[in-house]
Formats: sequence, structure tokens, C-alpha cells
Amino acid sequence: MEPELPLATSWPHTALLQCMQHLMQATALRPAIPLEKKVAIALRKLASTDSYRVVGDQFGVKKSSVGVILMQVVRALNSILLYRVIRLGDQDATMAGFAALGFPNCGGAIDGTHIPIPAPNILGPCYLNRKGYSSMVLQALVDHRGQFLDVYTGWLGKADDARIFRSSGLYKKLKKGLYFSPREFAVGDVQMPLCIVGDEAYPLLPWLMKPYTGHLDPSREQFNTRLNRARNPVERAFGRLKARFRCLRTRLTVGQKSMAELIAACCVLHNIVEKKGEAFLPAWEESSPRQSPSGRPTRMGCASGRPCGSSSRKHPSNCLQGLLPRGLCLAAASLPHHKPSLAPSPDVPINKPRCFSTKHELYFFNIRERWAGGGGCKLGGGGGS
Repeated sequence: MEPELPLATSWPHTALLQCMQHLMQATALRPAIPLEKKVAIALRKLASTDSYRVVGDQFGVKKSSVGVILMQVVRALNSILLYRVIRLGDQDATMAGFAALGFPNCGGAIDGTHIPIPAPNILGPCYLNRKGYSSMVLQALVDHRGQFLDVYTGWLGKADDARIFRSSGLYKKLKKGLYFSPREFAVGDVQMPLCIVGDEAYPLLPWLMKPYTGHLDPSREQFNTRLNRARNPVERAFGRLKARFRCLRTRLTVGQKSMAELIAACCVLHNIVEKKGEAFLPAWEESSPRQSPSGRPTRMGCASGRPCGSSSRKHPSNCLQGLLPRGLCLAAASLPHHKPSLAPSPDVPINKPRCFSTKHELYFFNIRERWAGGGGCKLGGGGGS
């Protein structure tokens, strides 16, 4: 039976011990390393750039034991907490938060970042990103506070954001209208759906807004300014994630599957400390390890180079004018609307993403134009009323 989550604890270490007690039993072969020590070893390794040998020396255990303990704790975190900590929260509060940033009726900001890995022996060139180093991609949807609502990782560094997004369960849920609870708000004479925001690498869809490109008039420039402000939480979340868990800035010697699990566990811990309001020192973000090739999140260009839709931006741009722009604290919660997931194994053939036809492109272009150009509407924090 799944253990009940603690309602509140003084700090994450204690909460993790309570959650993982049943997963780490002593063996009859030798005295087991105390659970408290195992969690401390794993947290130390995740939060530092120290080698397995250095961490082992700090805790008086063998180098090989550090790797085993690390993955024990990582898998326990994902097994117990992943779907409870990384999930869709209060939509009204999230929309109000994005409205305060200048972008109403927004349910999240999406982006991808590269996590460096050692060059794999199999499919090595496929992991080379445009920066020239091997990496694994983490796609994340965050709320206005920078907490993860959905994570999707395991993809090869060479893949572009649009392809990764279309393969994710998040895309399928959004496309079918199953991720957010149904709600719309009026912009002029058009009902606009709850949307998410992304950068230029993502396709333009009725429920996914991206910036305009090329020569822009004032209304479109204002739209881009507000959209970029709404995207700030996801960039900030990646920065804080890598600053707290510095293992993500180094090439950890773990397999591809284990690396994806480790990334997901770091996202779980990120949400835990962010939700509790743990202190974050700017110095953590400013100083980066010398061996890290990715001191800040990087984004991949879109493979197609063309927007897959442009019809959702015109209305928002006009209607946006005039708007003002330390531990674990979890309650036992129901399963999320969409479970965070790992990308398919790279040795599994991946179908080429379907391209939108010209007819679809024109339709989505009109929707975005309504977002950017529709005015005179009264917007509320909740949207859809």
C-alpha cells in the first residue's frame, strides 16, 4: 500500500525519510547503511559537482556504493512523489498569476533545456546538440511561480523543441482538450481557449501562443513583450533547478535511462523546496562549474523554420492593452490530470512529426491575429466567465 504523505515537516530531509522508509529495508547480508545517511548521500551528490569518490570519502562509503545509493533514492522519489508533486494545481491561481504578468487566460509556460551527458557509445551523434556537446533534453511546463506542472525528459539533444513537444503526453492532452478544465473567455466576438505560452521553436496553435517574428507593428511588439514576460517563469525555473542541483551541470556517468530518472527526481525536489519557500541565494546561479558546458538553459531551433499556425495571437495582443501587467509541505492528493513522463528510448524508431497543411496554418494564423488585434473586451482574473 502506498504510504500516506506527511502533511508538513520542518525540512525536506525528514519528509523524504518518512516517504521512503518502506522502500529501503536492511539486508541480512551486512548491516545496512542507515536510511538517513543514504538520503544525505544522494542529496549531496545531486546538489554538488563532486565526484562519486569525493562524496564517498565525505560519508565514509565506497565510490561504487554512492552510485547505487543515488539511484535508490532517485527511484524512490519518482515512485512515491513524482505524480503528486509535479501536477496541475489551482488553475484559477495560475491564471491570476499570469494575468498579473500581463498575459490573461494563460495556464502555463513551456520550454526545453539541455542537460549535459557523456557521449553515448550508441547513437552518439544523435545526442549532439547545436552547441556541440552531448545532452538530454528536459521539457517542462511551469506555473507563474516557476513550479513544474509537467516534465518530459529523455529525448536526444539533437531533437528540436517542436518534435519533442508533439511526442509528449502533454501535447496529446492539450490537443484533445483534456489537460485543463474546459474554460474560455471572450475576446471581441470570439471565444478564446485557455492557452500556454512558448518561444519561437514551438508550433503556433489555438492553445499555444508564441511570439511574432519579422517586422512588427506596435500592437504585435506589445504582444511579444507581454508573452516574453509570461515566459520568464520557465526560464527562471530552469536556472534555479540547475543552480540548486549542480549535478545537472556536469556529465554524470549514468546510463541514459538512469539520467532521465535523475532529472525527473531533481524536478521533484525543486517543486518541494519552491513550494515550501526555501531560500535561494543569487550566488548559486551566478557561479557555475568550470566543467559545465551549459551554465544557462539553451533552446533548440524549430526544424521546420515555419510556424504551424498563427491564428491565436491577434485577439490577445489588442485585448492585453491596458492590463496591469524551506522544506516539504505536501498533502496527500489525487493523481494529476496528466502524469509527467519520460521520453521513449532513443533506440525505438520515432515517427516523423505530422506537418500541418497550408489550410491549417492559415486558420491558426487568424486565431493568433485575433489574440493580438481584438480589443474592447473586459477581462477577469479567472477567465471563461
